[in-house]
Amino acid sequence: MQLVTNGGRLAPPTNCPPQLYAIMTQCWQPNPEERPGFGLILERLGYCMQ
Repeated sequence: MQLVTNGGRLAPPTNCPPQLYAIMTQCWQPNPEERPGFGLILERLGYCMQ
């Protein structure tokens, strides 16, 4: 928890597409207002799956 609190982030999982990792990191924003909503996440995941 301290890693995240201090602004640290996990490395992308093996074979994780960069687009998916970008979504993950956006969801980790400390300010909830800066995090994407579920609708936007679903839209972006749809693009990743194409």
